[in-house]
Amino acid sequence: MIATFLLSAAIQGFLIALALILKKAKNRPSNIYLSLLIVFFSLELLFSWGGISGYNNSKYRIPFWLLNSYLTIPPAVWLFLRHNSEANFKFSTKHLWFFFPALVEIMVHTTAFSAKANTCILENQAFGSSLLIGSLYC
Repeated sequence: MIATFLLSAAIQGFLIALALILKKAKNRPSNIYLSLLIVFFSLELLFSWGGISGYNNSKYRIPFWLLNSYLTIPPAVWLFLRHNSEANFKFSTKHLWFFFPALVEIMVHTTAFSAKANTCILENQAFGSSLLIGSLYC
């Protein structure tokens, strides 16, 4: 029951974020920051659903949790509030540097996850067992 609720809440969050991004409005940059926050919390709900339903431990899982970083929250909130409180605020490329730590964290986690997957593949090949793509048990 709770797993169904979490999954439906995550899907609704993704749909709301998509609607905010696609909406043509005067405050479109503000909508993009808000949709980034909604996507973050939707990924958290999806991860919780995966933990309850057992998807996170399944053989053919997609590691969506690697895309989630708590370091995206402060710059997204700051840009959202600044855009809504200052009429002449314009987003520039220098503001992308605020998201750089989150990008580094995501890259490190993805690299570590991939290295573990490659180690598992090599260990299973050494023992002669067959390993299907997506199976990361060692």
